[in-house]
Amino acid sequence: MKIFRALFSRLFFVILSFLLQIALIVVILIFANEYAFVYSFYLIFILLAIFLFFKIINSKMKSEYKIPWLVLVIPLPFFTLFLYWFYANPQIKKRDYKKMMKICDECYKYLPQEAISSRKNNGELDPYFGISTYLSKVAEHEGTFDNRVTFYPMGEDYWDAMIPEMEKAKRYIYLQFFIIKPGVMWDRIVNVLLKKAKEGLDVRVMYDDMGSSTTPIAFAKNLEKNGIKCQRFNKLSFFSTGKVNNRDHRKILVIDGKVGFTGGVNLGDEYINVEHPFGSSWKDTGLKIEGEAVKVLLFNFLLSFDSHKKRPLSDYRSIFNIKSSKFNEPGYVQPFVDGPKPFYEENIGENNYLNMIGSATKSLYITTPYLICDNALLTAVRNAAIRGVDVRLITPHVPDKKVVFAVTRSNYETLMEAGVKVYEYTPGFLHAKEMIVDSKVAFVGTINLDYRSLTHHFECGANLYGSKAVKDIEKDFFDTIKISEEVNLKKLYLNFFMRIVISIVNIFLPML
Repeated sequence: MKIFRALFSRLFFVILSFLLQIALIVVILIFANEYAFVYSFYLIFILLAIFLFFKIINSKMKSEYKIPWLVLVIPLPFFTLFLYWFYANPQIKKRDYKKMMKICDECYKYLPQEAISSRKNNGELDPYFGISTYLSKVAEHEGTFDNRVTFYPMGEDYWDAMIPEMEKAKRYIYLQFFIIKPGVMWDRIVNVLLKKAKEGLDVRVMYDDMGSSTTPIAFAKNLEKNGIKCQRFNKLSFFSTGKVNNRDHRKILVIDGKVGFTGGVNLGDEYINVEHPFGSSWKDTGLKIEGEAVKVLLFNFLLSFDSHKKRPLSDYRSIFNIKSSKFNEPGYVQPFVDGPKPFYEENIGENNYLNMIGSATKSLYITTPYLICDNALLTAVRNAAIRGVDVRLITPHVPDKKVVFAVTRSNYETLMEAGVKVYEYTPGFLHAKEMIVDSKVAFVGTINLDYRSLTHHFECGANLYGSKAVKDIEKDFFDTIKISEEVNLKKLYLNFFMRIVISIVNIFLPML
C-alpha cells in the first residue's frame, strides 16, 4: 500500500519529470551524434561549463555552497549545467516579489512600531537587546512587552492547547503548516475548522505541497467545498524549477489576531505520539503567544497566503482591527520570519543563532534534530565553549534519516574537543529547534541547523527575552537531558569506510 501511494504521489511525478529532463539531454546528444554538428554541440556545452565555473567562483555564495558545484562541473559539465540552470538559483520570482512588497506596504502600518530605545534600561536584559536590534533592522519586526507566552514541551500538549483556542474563535482562524497529514490529529482540528466555517468565520489553511506530498490531491478541493479557503504553497508541477527548493517550513496558527501558535510541531500523528515511526517517543515543542506580538505572526501568514493568490483576498484593515490584550508579565517577545532571497536579503535565522551564541556568557543550550550546518555556526558554538560558556547540545538518538544522522554524529568530535557536552534523546526522535542563552533569552521555532533551513526555506520562530517561558524552556531542556544519553566518542567510532562516505556526503549536502 505504501509503495502504491508513493508511486502515485506528486513527489514521484516531480522526480520522474527531473529524470525525463535528463533523458532529453541524453537523447539530444545521441541524435546529434548521427550528424556532423555533434562536436559543435559539445564545444558549446564546454564553453558554457567554463562560464559556469567562473560564475560560481565569483558568486556571493558561501564556500560550502560553491564546493559541490565546482566538484561536479569539471567531470560532468552537461549534467551540472542543466542542474544549475533549474535548481541552483532558488530565488523568489519577480512577480511574487512584487506581490509580497505590495502586501508589505499595506500591512506594515498595522504592525508593532515600538522604538528600539524603549528596550533600554531593562537591567539584566540590556546585554541581549543587540540580538533584538538586529531582527528589528533586518527582519523589520519589532517585538513588544506585555505579552503572555506559554511553552509546551510535547506535541500532544501543543495540540491540546490549539483545539480550545480555535473553538473560541469569533472572527477568523488562519493555519499554515509544512505538513498536514490526515489522521487523529488533523481530524480533530479539521472538525473545528469546518464548524467555524459553517458559522461564517474566515477560515484559511495553507500547507507546503512537497512537505504534504502524501496528502491526497483532492485535499485542498474538499476543504474549499466546505467553505475553507485553502492554498498549496509552491505547487509541485511536471516542470518544477529552482523554486522547488523554496519550501514553506513555517508553522503558524493565528486566531482572531489575539492568539498565535508557532514551534516545530507539524500536523501529523507522529507529532502527538499516536504513531511511533522512530522509537517510542517523538519530542517536539511549541509556543502560544497572546498579546500585541501576535500581529507579527498574523502579518506573515497573510503575506504567504495572499502572495500565492492571483487576487489577494484580504481586507487588511479589518483583519488587523483588533484590540490586543495586555498582560502584566515580564519580558519582551519578538516573533520573526526568514526566507530566500531577494525578498529576505540576509540569512536571518542563521544570523539570529550567531548573535545568540555570541552573546552567551554563562550558558548555551541547544536542541536540534540535525547538525549539518556551515562552518560559521560550528565555529561559533566551539568558541563559546572555549571561552568558558557551559554549552550543551541535544540531538536525536533514533534518526529519521540515517545518512543525515551519520553526518550529525560526525560533527560531535570537533565540538566535544572544545568542551561542548553532547546528548542524544534516547526514547526516539527529537524534532525541537531551541536555543537558550544565560537563562535570559530563548528561541523556539522551525529553523533547523541544516543548509535547507538556513538558506532555502521559509522559516519562522520567536525570541523571548526575560519571559517566564524562558525558565520553562530551560527546565524542559534539563528534563530532556535526564532521559538522554551523554555521547561517548569511543562508542561512536566511525570506521574508515564510513568516514569516506561521510566525507563525500558532506561535499554535496549544501545542494540537497
